[in-house]
Amino acid sequence: AAATAITTAFAGIVHTQESPQGAAASAGLSLKHASGAQPESCCICGSGASGGVVCSEKEHRTCSECITPYVQQQMECDELDPKLAQQRGGKLCCPHNNRLCACRGWLSERELASELTDAL
Repeated sequence: AAATAITTAFAGIVHTQESPQGAAASAGLSLKHASGAQPESCCICGSGASGGVVCSEKEHRTCSECITPYVQQQMECDELDPKLAQQRGGKLCCPHNNRLCACRGWLSERELASELTDAL
């Protein structure tokens, strides 16, 4: 059930560019990190779990549980519209790079490689 809710939240963020807080609320999740939270909490699910990937701006962490579904969603979007990946220079942007929170951070390829499963 939690995995389904997280996937629904990702869909809201990626496909509609809804804010992570709004997408999570729509999916029945609660983000504990709203305004002023520590970057140690996940910017998608709000967990304080260690690990994960921190964006290049050092402001947002995506936890180990959320990073694989986030990357999968981004890959699906890139398949639907390859120009998106070209516009980003092939980089994966921070989940907070959307209409409501314009973080300009990127996710490090090295950190992603250490967190992602072989299935990707």
